[in-house]
Order: sequence, then structure tokens, then C-alpha cells
Amino acid sequence: RKIEDKAERRKAKKEMADKQAKWNIVLREKAAIYTQLYEEWMRRFRDKFELKDLTEEYGGRPDYKPKDRSFKDGVPFVIWIFTDEEAFHKYHEERLGGRLPPGVAGYFNPANGWIFLFDDPGDKPEERVFEVNKNLHEGTHQLEYWFTRQRNRWGEPKPSQDAFSEGIAELLGTAKMDKARNLEFIEVNVPRLRMMQGMAKTIEGRGGEYPIFPVEHLVSFGRYAEMQQWAQSASGWPAGLAQNAMAFFYQQSWAFTYFLNHFENGKYRDNWLAYMRAVLDRETGRGLNKGAFMRAFKIRDEDEWDEIQEDWEEYLTGTIMKMNPNEYSYTPPKRQEWK
Repeated sequence: RKIEDKAERRKAKKEMADKQAKWNIVLREKAAIYTQLYEEWMRRFRDKFELKDLTEEYGGRPDYKPKDRSFKDGVPFVIWIFTDEEAFHKYHEERLGGRLPPGVAGYFNPANGWIFLFDDPGDKPEERVFEVNKNLHEGTHQLEYWFTRQRNRWGEPKPSQDAFSEGIAELLGTAKMDKARNLEFIEVNVPRLRMMQGMAKTIEGRGGEYPIFPVEHLVSFGRYAEMQQWAQSASGWPAGLAQNAMAFFYQQSWAFTYFLNHFENGKYRDNWLAYMRAVLDRETGRGLNKGAFMRAFKIRDEDEWDEIQEDWEEYLTGTIMKMNPNEYSYTPPKRQEWK
């Protein structure tokens, strides 16, 4: 509407300028996070998997035949950032006809390669840590999606909800951020570690044991529903723990990925990289796949499953569970604190 009163018009302009200044800070921070995540991904994996710069002409693949070429001006990384949780849910109610499940603070949509999230205004250390990790987690999903497409003539990868995708997103989704918005990727997911230790203590206090996914099953789930169904089955976990299957799954997806990269100075790291290549090359068909995992880890019989299972349980209980999260914790800068 047109504002006739000069004083009211000045007030409206000032309010708009204040909002813009606030959001410029938010967008600067988001840009720093996603740019450094991309750089970290390329530092780790460019040479290992012959990845090309997605921002270059034709998404880094001008060598594809004309019929296969796409993204002449480079791949667009689309990230929707809503002003707050209310706006986030309102958008989805209007577009999807219903609210998202409780607790969803953001997600990657494999149907179009976009990220949707809202900016959490909280400035408490744990809120800021969550905000940084949330963006890195969803950004990692986006990079896996686009590099899978790049390596497969831009074909659409089949969406998956597996321990590989969630594990690498939880691994790269944890970093320390200073006032200049520089990131240090530490791989120790402190919120997951604290939650794991807290749940283990509670379960043990009730006379039980923290349940550990068998590797053979963990690498077979392609959907959350498959994992939850297994946890609820007779061959799954003790009664009373299945309702927390999703929490255990995220904790152990991170822990398992950390284990594969760090156990005995990287005993399984090359196997993990071979499996990641299979994922990017769509060898798995649908996300994490038992057959591709067996090939990458050279598992041929039950005894070899037993070996990695023993290593996994030993490292989880003897090393990861005993980590001191305070050694990896930090106080991130508040939203307005910039160096």
C-alpha cells in the first residue's frame, strides 16, 4: 500500500532497512558455511573421485556429448532460508497441505536438489552449534546428490535414507566456527556423542545394554522405515528400545563412518572410499547397498562379517563412547559477533 504520511513512511523505511541489515548478516554467514563446505568436500574427494568443479561451464563436464550436457552456466545450488520456523511451516502447509513432522528444522529435497531450512534466532552456544551443524549436514546431502549426477551424465539418483548418506553428513556436519566465520572440520559430532553417552548411561542404569546395529544390517537399510521395522522385529532390539531407533540410527551412522575412517590408523579408510565411489557411480542402485559394501570391503563369508563387527563394537564402546565431548566443544560466535 502507498503510505502518504511522511513520518509513517520514514518509519517503514527504517524498519525495512533494519530487517535488511539483519538478514545480510545471516546470509553472509550462510554463504561462508556453504562455500567452505564445498571447498572441504573438494579438498578431500576431488582427486580421489576425479570430481569436476560444479560451478564451471556445463557443471564441469563439457566433455559430455551434446545430448548429455547440462547446466551451461554451472550447477545452481538452491537453498531456501526462511525467516523463522513459523514461515517455514506456513510455506509447507500451503504447498504440501500439511505441517512437516515435529522437530524438522531443515531438510534436503532429492526431488529437485534444493535445501529448505529456517534460521534459528537463538544465540545460546548449543543453539548456534546446532545452526552451524544443520547447514553443513544438509549441504553435504546436496553435494552428494550433485556429484552423483555429475558422474552419471546428470541422471537423477534414487533417493535414499541410509547410513552412508547420513553418516557422511554427520561427519562433515560438525565444525568449529570462529568470529571470522572460518570453519575447522573436526569430524567429532559432539551433540550426537553427548546423546549417545546419555542414552547409554540411562539404559545401563536400568540394567540393560546400549544396542548396537549389526554391520550387516546397518549397511542394508535403504529407508528409515526398513531400519525401524528391523528394530521392532523379533530379531531386532530388546523391547522398549525400538521407539528410539531413529536416534540410535543417527548416532551410529556418524559413529560408524568415524570408525571406518579412524580405526587402527585408517584400517578401513580405503574400503570406505571404494564404497563411496560405488555410491557416486550409482553402483548401489538405491543408496547404501549390502552387495556393494561387501565388494568394497572384500567380505566373502560370515567370518569376515564377524571381523568387522568385532572391530566396530570394540571401537564404539572402547573409544567413541569414552571420548570426552568437552575436548571437542567450543563456544561459537553469536550472530552479531564478527571479526
